Amino acid sequence: MAAEQKERAAAAAVAEQERKEAAERAEADRLAAEAAALEAERLAEAERERVRNLPAPYVPPAPAPYVPPAPQPAPPVVQPPPPAQEPFPGYTGPRCYAPGGKTWKPCP
Repeated sequence: MAAEQKERAAAAAVAEQERKEAAERAEADRLAAEAAALEAERLAEAERERVRNLPAPYVPPAPAPYVPPAPQPAPPVVQPPPPAQEPFPGYTGPRCYAPGGKTWKPCP
């Protein structure tokens, strides 16, 4: 019986040791998960800050609406010169000569 009690005590000690180690592993895992969550939150906040500080994207200005050119005024119509009234240029009309035929004056 004493050996049996020693075995039970040894088994209980081993079980207690394993339970403590499992609790320590669980605590270490919880701390690691908490640290990872904090790091992820820190990185997410840094990314949000980086995006917030980016310059606005370039948006080209809208093209001006098409405005057709103003109609050009019609060129002035060039009138041909009126036809000459006199059929013989330089003709001054009938002449009435003075006696002797050397001088003349227009006839009335």
